[in-house]
Amino acid sequence: MTDADEICTDDLPAPATTRSGGRSVQMPAGYAFPRMRRAAHDMAADDDDASPFRDFYLPMILLALGAVGRLMQMIHFTSTHSLSVGHAIGLLFCELVICGAAMIAGVLAAAQILGTSFGKPKHVAIKLAAMALFVAAAGYLIASIDTDRYSVRGALLAWHLVLILYFVLFRVLFSLELSEALVTVVIVLLLQLMLLFAASRGMSTDAARAIFFGS
Repeated sequence: MTDADEICTDDLPAPATTRSGGRSVQMPAGYAFPRMRRAAHDMAADDDDASPFRDFYLPMILLALGAVGRLMQMIHFTSTHSLSVGHAIGLLFCELVICGAAMIAGVLAAAQILGTSFGKPKHVAIKLAAMALFVAAAGYLIASIDTDRYSVRGALLAWHLVLILYFVLFRVLFSLELSEALVTVVIVLLLQLMLLFAASRGMSTDAARAIFFGS
């Protein structure tokens, strides 16, 4: 028996028994708590499932693309005003902090609700930062297609894209199951919207609109 098996069985109640046709039938250990059993296996298998491409190279590629894309959008493609490189970098940092904080809180909440492991903290941090910037850049790019500043069509299309990208990236980068990815995305998006709304309260109308609608 491996250490992982000991972790899975020691913390669980004794195997349940039931009667079928006059004889006792022993249920497998952890049967009553499949979520707890799965979480223990996930944590024990983190090292076995480690992938340098998934854990480092792909997130770094997404991080670079997202950072460059957002900087270019802030400097050259803002419809209401232009920003210097320094101001754009500062705004990018603030955006990363807000979205990153929401994503970290969302992942922690999802881990508690689902009883699953998202991996090592350093890998989780890189992946979440990459997702935050890459998805933001893609969302603002789609929103900018709608040139009417007072139309929400581009924004609605962008939020649909954000939802899809988050779902795909959580599935790919964290190897989550379908239901786990859906729950995580819903939690993360709700927290992001609440934080963005709170941050926009002290901004001008144009700046607040740019946060949500990308124009």
